[in-house]
Order: sequence, then structure tokens, then C-alpha cells
Amino acid sequence: CNNDRLRPLKFEVLHANSNSNNVLIGAADININQFLEGGVKEFTLTASDGKTSAGTIGVKNINLRKEYAFIDFITAGFEINLISAVDFTASNGNPGDSGSLHYINPNGTPNEYQSALRAVGEITLYYDSDKLVPMYGFGGQFKGKTSHAFPMNGNQDNPEVFQLDGMLETYRQSISTYELSGPTRFSNVLSTAVNEAQEIYKKNGKGYVIMLILTDGVIHDMAATIDQVVAGSRLPLSIIIVGIGNADFSQMNELDADETPLRDGSGRLMSRDIVQFVPFRECSRDMNRLRDEVLAEVPAQLTSYFKSRNITPH
Repeated sequence: CNNDRLRPLKFEVLHANSNSNNVLIGAADININQFLEGGVKEFTLTASDGKTSAGTIGVKNINLRKEYAFIDFITAGFEINLISAVDFTASNGNPGDSGSLHYINPNGTPNEYQSALRAVGEITLYYDSDKLVPMYGFGGQFKGKTSHAFPMNGNQDNPEVFQLDGMLETYRQSISTYELSGPTRFSNVLSTAVNEAQEIYKKNGKGYVIMLILTDGVIHDMAATIDQVVAGSRLPLSIIIVGIGNADFSQMNELDADETPLRDGSGRLMSRDIVQFVPFRECSRDMNRLRDEVLAEVPAQLTSYFKSRNITPH
């Protein structure tokens, strides 16, 4: 009714046929105020000719519930926390090679990771509450061994950087600091987001985590990654995966789970879809399309989570 209690709503009663050609018995136009007048209500059904009475329809109970939008939670002060993770696996190519996805061009031309961080980071940071973003690398060498969730600023106690400039500068410095390695594993960095979402859930629940992952391709711990996604689907968490380059991103589409819901290793079904995959090269020339792709599912994911927990903005 779009919050208009006098707006007529059409109710139709159909006779169901096995051949799917359902026949209209009668219809009635009723507004919300009529429902709320109390007691059992009966409304006259009008036949398809628009004149003849086709009987009555009775309403015993009505439950009026407001549907809240994404912006309602933002303006009410719910905190949005962004976490980012960057792929440091060797499949990106040697950063010293101009053909590498991680090549830092001396003339200042951004590589694809830099372009994606700037474009997608700007979109998602708009909603971040404090603009402090934990940044993790995965698949790179950290302190002499391969790590799948290391702080890109080198500070294990505080991996946060400030605003978009901090994200871009931390990326630029880390590429010359950490050696690329592998394989590509998502589960470790995903667990950092799941753990933060779990902390929000345990407290007052008035917060939400968005994890941004930039990667160039194939996942080598798909089962463990699915376990983390399924666990996260019960928490205040959304995951945006941005595909860099032109590798095979079929696994990302599987994680997106728009058609087939994921099950973890114990057979537990995800409670809601929390992953959005965005192939950067397909959208990078059109910022409006990129913005639409990045935010295509997050607002609905956030509102569906709070609705499932009976959490309202007020």
C-alpha cells in the first residue's frame, strides 16, 4: 500500500483448475483502514461482470508490519564496517613485469587492482561508519612464509588503514614489500570477516560487515570457503568479490549462489545469499554500471538479515 492506508488493495478469489486455467469467482477492493477497524470482517466479492455478488470473504486477523529499507538502517546509526582483502598469489604475475596485474607503473597509470580499489572502495566506503578499513593480503609471503591472511600494513595488532587514500597507499607499498606466492585460499580471510560479524551479533546486533575481496582467479580451498560463506549467511555479513583480469571465474559465480544455494561440509544449507561477484573488466568503463553491480545485492542482503532477526532501525 506504499504506507497509504486508504489505498485500495485488490483481493481475488479464484477457482483452481487442473489445466491451470483458473477461473475468477469474485474480487473486492479493500484498504488497510477497513482491515484495522477490529473484529471479524466480511467483504463482498463482485463477480467478473462487475455487478453481481459472488459471495463474501472473511478476514479474522491482520498483522501490519513496516518493511524497512537499507537507508533506514544507515540513517538510524547502524554501523557498516568494511574489510578488504587483496590477492597476492603468483598467478598475478611478477610485479616487476609490465604484464603483471600488480605492476606499479612509474608514470602513475594505475594497474587493475589499483583501479578496482579506487572505484569499488569509493562506493563501499561511502557507507563505512568510521572509514577505518582492515586490509589483508592472502597468498603472499609474510615474515618468511606464505600467509593467507596477513595485514597489508604489517601491523598484526591493528591492520586498519584510513579512508581510500590509505587503502591505495597501503596497496602500493605492500606490492614492493611482500613476495607473491600461493595457492589461492579464501577461507582464512573470510574467517576474519565471519569473526567480526560474530562479535557484532553477540553485542547489540546493530552493525553489519561488508567484505571486499579482489582476486585474479581460481580458488584452491573451495570446500573450506563454502563452509565460511554458509557460516556467514547466519551473521550480519555480505561479501563482494571483484574479479581482476580475465581468468576463469566460474567458482565465483558458484559462490554467488543466485541459482543454487550453497551447502557446507555438514550438509547445512546457507540461510541467505551473501555473496556478490563483479567481473571488473566488464564494468570498469561504465561507473554507473559498476556501482549498480557492486550494490546490486548488498542492500537486500542487509535488510533481509535484520528482518530475520526482528531488528528494526528504531
